[in-house]
Amino acid sequence: MLRPFFLQGRHGRLFAIYHPPATELCRGAIVHVPAFAEEMNKSRHMVAKQARSFAALGYGTLIFDYYGTGDSEGEFSQASWGIWQDDLIQAIEWCQTNVSQQIVLWGLRFGALLAASVVSKVDFPIKQLMLWQPVSSGEQYMTQFLRLRLASGMMSGANKETVQDLKVLLEQDEEVEVAGYGVSGKLYRAISEQTLIDYELAGLQRVVWFEVNSKVRALSPVGQKVVDSWQDKSLEVKAYQVVGSQFWNNQEIVFADQLVEMTTDHMAERNALNDGEISFERV
Repeated sequence: MLRPFFLQGRHGRLFAIYHPPATELCRGAIVHVPAFAEEMNKSRHMVAKQARSFAALGYGTLIFDYYGTGDSEGEFSQASWGIWQDDLIQAIEWCQTNVSQQIVLWGLRFGALLAASVVSKVDFPIKQLMLWQPVSSGEQYMTQFLRLRLASGMMSGANKETVQDLKVLLEQDEEVEVAGYGVSGKLYRAISEQTLIDYELAGLQRVVWFEVNSKVRALSPVGQKVVDSWQDKSLEVKAYQVVGSQFWNNQEIVFADQLVEMTTDHMAERNALNDGEISFERV
């Protein structure tokens, strides 16, 4: 049975839900690293469905809201890249203490950037980095996010703004509201500086990369570039193309069932290879 609770973060309490293994033994701990702003809310149903599938395989999964988001303490405008890194580290440490030493980070969209940035910050090896539709460039992503405000302004007939206008305000440390989220200049700049390909993933055992599209196609050029770069550094990377709806930005609640199936199949395959690594659950 899932367990909702508040995880004590370094900056405030974080709302969390723990999905315990549905098996007698625990095969490891999976920490979900959420998407950004409204993409996080639009993805909750998919994240919960995948967590249940992980539980059936014997994994304990922790889902949490960053500081200033969801049901966690704080306001979005008070959040920062560093605070969210601290939140993730606290979540990892909770799982280490209460679930298993075998840690998998499961990053969705923006969460892939944050997860990768934390890998080298913890003093123990992360077993695996599992990425759903990862954001490769923080700068490009924030530009796309700012365009949501422009689209809203056009529909309401408000004065025309440009993305450059908004970037100037943010560089001047003005807060800019986008789709109901107050984005500080500090948060904007920190995210814009992040590039997935540049992270040093020291000690990481493997990366699994999933991209979702409406039809079968090759991995995106940006995604292929990151995967090739990591493989050139002798990192084990598996990349999968999945047919399904892009649930994180859909106005309706939609599922990408093949994404859940392929992610679950991957973890089941890892179970078969790593049966000697099973640990008792402690929660």
